[in-house]
Amino acid sequence: MVGEKIIDKEYLKKVDMEVKMIPLTFDVVLKGVFERNRDLLKKFVISVLKLDIEESDTDIEIVKNELLKENIKEYQKRVDILVILNDNIHVDIEINRSSFEKSKFRNSLYCDKLYTTLLETGEKATELKKFYLYQLNLNTEDKSTPYGEDMIVLYSTATKEIFIDNKIMVLKYLEFYRKLYYTNGDNLEEDEIWLAALTAKNFTELNEMLSHILNARDRSRFVKEAIRMSKLNFSLRDWETEKMNDLMREEAKRVDREEGFQAGIEQGIEQGIEQGIEQGIEQGIEQTNITNIKN
Repeated sequence: MVGEKIIDKEYLKKVDMEVKMIPLTFDVVLKGVFERNRDLLKKFVISVLKLDIEESDTDIEIVKNELLKENIKEYQKRVDILVILNDNIHVDIEINRSSFEKSKFRNSLYCDKLYTTLLETGEKATELKKFYLYQLNLNTEDKSTPYGEDMIVLYSTATKEIFIDNKIMVLKYLEFYRKLYYTNGDNLEEDEIWLAALTAKNFTELNEMLSHILNARDRSRFVKEAIRMSKLNFSLRDWETEKMNDLMREEAKRVDREEGFQAGIEQGIEQGIEQGIEQGIEQGIEQTNITNIKN
C-alpha cells in the first residue's frame, strides 16, 4: 500500500522533471493503479457508467486478480479489467488503442462470450435477466469524434425498442472529454472529469484534474500509484516499444500512400502517352484518308 502522506504541487513538479509519465491509457498502468485502489475503481465505474447504486453499499470484486505484472514475461499475459459489483453487475473495461471501427468485431464477440459465462451450469437462460453486463470501451484513437459517448445494444427494428437491455457496449471517446475539460471545466460532471483525467500528460495535470472529484488523500493515493507504475522498468520498456511500433505502422501507411500516389501519377502518365499515341495514329490515318479522297 502506498504511503498516506499528501503530495503537493511542488513535489509533483519535481517528479515531472525526473519521471516520464506513462499514460493511464497504457493498459498495464491503469490496471496497476486501480488494482491497488479498488475503492477508487468502484467510484470510477459507478460514475462513468452512471449506475443507480449507492457506492457505500456496493461490493467490488476484480475477477482476474493477476492484473499486476511486475516482470516482462508476465506482462505479455495481458488481461482485461473485469469487475463484478454486488454479484450481478459485470463490467469489462477495455482500452481501445486502435479505432473502434477496427476493434468493434473483436470487442463485440468478447462481450458476447462474457455474457454466456454469467450462468452457472444447469441454470436456465432466463436467469440471465438478473445480471447486467457492461463492456466499457475507453477509446484513445478516434480523436476527432464530435461526441463523447456511444452505446450499442440489441435493438428491434420492428418494435423500435431495445430487445435486450442488460448487455450494453459503452464507448467513451477520451479526447472529447479532454477538450471538454479545457473548454468547460467548471461545469463538468464527475464522470466527465474521470474520463478527462485518463488523458493526463503529466502527474501535475493528473493531480489537478482529480482535485475536482477526489479529496486530497484519495487523490494522493491515485497519483502516487501512477508514479510508481511509471517507474517500473517493464512498463517503460513496453510503452516505448508500443510507441515505436505505432510510429512504424504510421510510417508504413505513409509510405504506402506515397507509393500509391506515385504509382497513380506514373500510371496516369503512361495512360496519357498511350492515348496520345492512339490519337496521333487515328489523326494520321484520318488525314491520309482525306488526302486520298482529294486526289
